[in-house]
Amino acid sequence: MKSFENELIEKIEEVLVNNIPNEEQFNEQFLRSRYDTLVQLLNCYVENNDLLQLLLKSGHNASFQAKLREKLHHVFTTKVFPNLKLDYEVPSDLFVILFTSLSLSLAEYANQSNKPIDIEQLAKMFFNILIHGPAKTLGLLQVDDVENKNNYF
Repeated sequence: MKSFENELIEKIEEVLVNNIPNEEQFNEQFLRSRYDTLVQLLNCYVENNDLLQLLLKSGHNASFQAKLREKLHHVFTTKVFPNLKLDYEVPSDLFVILFTSLSLSLAEYANQSNKPIDIEQLAKMFFNILIHGPAKTLGLLQVDDVENKNNYF
């Protein structure tokens, strides 16, 4: 099982690392290029669906998620976050937990769906949730609501 975990984590890391923009293009292309990265990440999950389901449904689920989070934390904190000029810093541990949970949840959704899954559509949902958050993506918040956030806090 550890071998399976490592194999899938290496594939996921490869997708993420191979899609990091070069330093000159980082800020201007970072968000625009994330959609293609999400498509490739979801394709990686689909192509390795049997392996992923084995890991998620076995008693090694927690181990796999912990290892994946550790690897993603390393990739984000050493190769992505240092190149971003962030005004608001979200704790990297929290971002990695959210990113890992969302990506694995979408992969699980794709596996359990009775309908054929369009990876590009799934990537658009992933991207919208990352960019706008669940409430805005679902249409529960409008632009005015987001701008007047003091009404909620």
